[in-house]
Amino acid sequence: MSKKINVAIVGLGFGAEFIPLWQKHPHTTCYAICQRDEKKLNAVGDYFGVETRYQDFAALLKDPAVDVVHINSPIPDHAWMSIAALKAGKHVACTVPMATSIADCKKIVDLVKQTGLKYMMMETVVYAREYLFMKELLDDGKLGKLQFVQASHQQDMDGWPNYWPGLPPMWYATHCVGPVAGLIGKPAEYVSCFGSGTIRKELIEKYAKRRAELRKTLHSQTASIEEKIEAQQAFAKLPRNSCPTRKNNRCALTGRSKAYYNKFGISRIALRELALRGQLPGVRKSSW
Repeated sequence: MSKKINVAIVGLGFGAEFIPLWQKHPHTTCYAICQRDEKKLNAVGDYFGVETRYQDFAALLKDPAVDVVHINSPIPDHAWMSIAALKAGKHVACTVPMATSIADCKKIVDLVKQTGLKYMMMETVVYAREYLFMKELLDDGKLGKLQFVQASHQQDMDGWPNYWPGLPPMWYATHCVGPVAGLIGKPAEYVSCFGSGTIRKELIEKYAKRRAELRKTLHSQTASIEEKIEAQQAFAKLPRNSCPTRKNNRCALTGRSKAYYNKFGISRIALRELALRGQLPGVRKSSW
């Protein structure tokens, strides 16, 4: 390849970790970086020696020297930024997830078909050493015939940005679905999920005051219709799991919220199955 591909990285939190990768790859260069915080933008730019810097995403898209936009912004910004970049004639690499709605996913797919540009949802697990090791064993025939594949992913969100707690877990399911689809060599036909565990009390307490203020406005006899609409819209933007009514005891195995046994932390159905298999020490079947 005679000309190196110019990559522009948007978002310099997690995104900053990719700068040396693009700099060291023989076919790419980290041409530009984009970050709203000027102090952080210059600190990262100076450290990695990146000269072209932008605080405005729209201005970056107008730069004809940019070939690829690598998006590492917060989740709600992934879709509109990817769509804007494709419309601007740029190839797109975006951290997971692709979008938060099927409609936005379809827009991105349609734009790729229309423009002929490349789009990559950059699922990192399929480049992890553990996955690559298992993939090599499978490809070499050392695992035999593939019969069943299962994946799980746990994520401790402590210390993460404030918009993360309370988000639907299936917005971040690619760490499970990606490696399974990669091993099989086919895309998933459908994905189902269920909730499990309980909602943290501190998440409810964190938003309790704000919820009370909004509820007071909605029930007020003196508030205008505009104020009530604004309050309703603000309510909709709060994390769903900050609602006290959503803090249910759920089976740790199946996610069921019904027939829950506090002493075991599981539902009646799961309790029966484990007891019949002799996997609950001290528990004996008497009568159901």
